[in-house]
Amino acid sequence: MSLPTNTERSRAQQQLEQIPVVVVAMTVDRCANTYGVAPCTASGAVGTECYNTYSTCQDKPNYIKDGHTYAFCSRGVPLPAGQPMRPYVVEMPKGAPAELDVNRGMSRRSQLRAVLVDETDNDTEQDPYYATRPSAPQGTFWTRWLARNPYYLGRRANIGRGFATLAADGKTLEWDWCTFAWELYLIDNIARDTHGQVEVTLKDFASLLDNAKIPPSTDGTLQADFKAVEQGGTVQSATGSTVTLSSKASATDGAYDGMEVYISGGTGAGQRRVIQSYTGASRQATLTADWAVTPNGTSTYEVAALSVDVGSGKGAQYSDKYGLPCVVRIGKELIKVTAVNGDVLSWPDNTYREIDGSPREDHSKDDAVQLCRRWDNAPFTQVIQDIINEGGIDDSLIDTAGLADQEVSKFGPNYYITATLHSPDKATSLLDDLLIPFHGGVYWDAQNQQMRLKIIGPELVAGTPEWSDDASFENIPKRDNLTDERITEYALRYNLQYPTINRREDVSYLGTDLGVDIEAEGANEYDGQKVDNVHYRWFGPANSTAARELAVRRRDRLRDAPVQLKAVITQKDNTAALGEQVAVTTEQVVDVTGAPKPTRMVVTRLDDTGGHVDVTLRTIGIEGKRWAFWAPNDAGAWPSDPDYMHWGNSAGQMPDGSDGYLWV
Repeated sequence: MSLPTNTERSRAQQQLEQIPVVVVAMTVDRCANTYGVAPCTASGAVGTECYNTYSTCQDKPNYIKDGHTYAFCSRGVPLPAGQPMRPYVVEMPKGAPAELDVNRGMSRRSQLRAVLVDETDNDTEQDPYYATRPSAPQGTFWTRWLARNPYYLGRRANIGRGFATLAADGKTLEWDWCTFAWELYLIDNIARDTHGQVEVTLKDFASLLDNAKIPPSTDGTLQADFKAVEQGGTVQSATGSTVTLSSKASATDGAYDGMEVYISGGTGAGQRRVIQSYTGASRQATLTADWAVTPNGTSTYEVAALSVDVGSGKGAQYSDKYGLPCVVRIGKELIKVTAVNGDVLSWPDNTYREIDGSPREDHSKDDAVQLCRRWDNAPFTQVIQDIINEGGIDDSLIDTAGLADQEVSKFGPNYYITATLHSPDKATSLLDDLLIPFHGGVYWDAQNQQMRLKIIGPELVAGTPEWSDDASFENIPKRDNLTDERITEYALRYNLQYPTINRREDVSYLGTDLGVDIEAEGANEYDGQKVDNVHYRWFGPANSTAARELAVRRRDRLRDAPVQLKAVITQKDNTAALGEQVAVTTEQVVDVTGAPKPTRMVVTRLDDTGGHVDVTLRTIGIEGKRWAFWAPNDAGAWPSDPDYMHWGNSAGQMPDGSDGYLWV
């Protein structure tokens, strides 16, 4: 995590007279050139120079994009020595923080708003050529800034939250960068109101995924009819390198050139050859390769095309995005394309049609040809990373180490993905769909400045923060039982018949795994069924073990209603980031004697308002159950080393008759 843990911040957090300070630092584009100096060829008169922004550039072909950071801090605090900063911030950034929703794949995105003042100034920071201007600048800092920087959308902004601390004399406030925690966002909007204040709206990087579509839309169309079978019948005769088709075949020379002839039955059945040339009068096709077994009058055949033309200038979009081979969809049929020659997409033989069991169909001129996104036996977290990348977030902003760790600890080969996306869909929707069963999700961690994946479950982590009614919470937390999430049965439908079938119907899936808790459904407990039925297109027949594991784990996580706490913690305890676990002791969670029961909970919402921190936590989902981790090679025997997994007997019990451990 990126929250500072140094002595300076700890001292500031525990001072009675805390002075919260915020910094808003926005980095926008600025040209690296100097006006009129090569490579800039602009030649305006002195005083008419640009402002080194793209909108004011007078030589756009030679514009070189660089960046400039404008920094603003809280009004009324001392400015840091040697740091150019404007004391314009009059309200701490506030809004909707990111929230880890464990029942969705994608977190709720955060959005912050900061209010800044506006004023007149000498324009020395914005205008590199202020000294040559013939007259003093007009307007205000922000009116000029907005006019010169209209393309600020999506540029980066850092929010720094820290404290002005008392110096050694106990009287003077001083600036200490060591007390600051930094968050990274994107600029979404800057608006100036009639009272001279400016509202800066920031959004987190996960919002980029809202607009990204995977796969991208493609606009190629068939330039001619494309049939499942161009022509078929019974062979009249054949030689080693030719075949004479049925008398019903085309009488036009070259009608089947470049197509495939497939022997579908009789002598030589199963052979495929490409037609090099076709003579219409004799119905004879000359092949590019000899038959292994020469067909005869008992043989049936099918002729089918091995390529389609998608229209002038359209071909490159199919090979450029994912490379070759790629998969395209026409109607409900999926075809694996191995070559793109100009605007012609082609494949070696017709086993490359009907991919993933999709139906082979007749297609008409002007039917759309859509590029697909396919994964073939890809690690689960690689699919997640690919979706985030295609959403516009590169690996430098992804917790790749965390993904690798989760791949080892939570997934592995049983969870490898073979799947095809045949129509453009939002990246966020794909992550929702992919991660629904996993009790966790993907979110933007503004403090660590990374996209992260979190699967909620027990963790063996040293230094877990401890929060309690006595020492951490400013009031008794509000408790909610999330009864709507409780289930007694979890039905995971998987192994979709083929990708283009209706994936929202049970009958479209060939596999089902059920996790049923009979005791929870019994008269002595909840006395009824509560079923969660999920259609999961990402798992195929190779994922049957993973499907079973998921069904059981999801049932175990939610057989009892999770507990959610909403609380306010003191600044001194603001040491946990979103998605991390905390050991909580509160009168809102007690054992049967009424004594507070220490409970591991995960932070699902964290809102630092400056004076205090609003938090939301929820239980992991296996409270009251016995669980452990897989043991390392040097682990001791049970019960001397109880942190790790020890096998129970066939009844699920330990040697002393107590309950065995859950596999987490």
